[in-house]
Amino acid sequence: MSETLLVLFISVVGVGYTSYKIGLQEGSESMLSLLEKIGVIIMDNEGNITPNHNYKAKLKS
Repeated sequence: MSETLLVLFISVVGVGYTSYKIGLQEGSESMLSLLEKIGVIIMDNEGNITPNHNYKAKLKS
């Protein structure tokens, strides 16, 4: 009985950690895509990121 609970606990922790890492990866990719789309950063074909020094922030009123 206790071995089954231990295996179940380890599995649940493993699934939770893996889900966290995947969510972190996809969230980071989405944020970088958004920043490139609005012009805050520039990404080249190799994935190198540089700030766009010509970007002018638009203030919401």
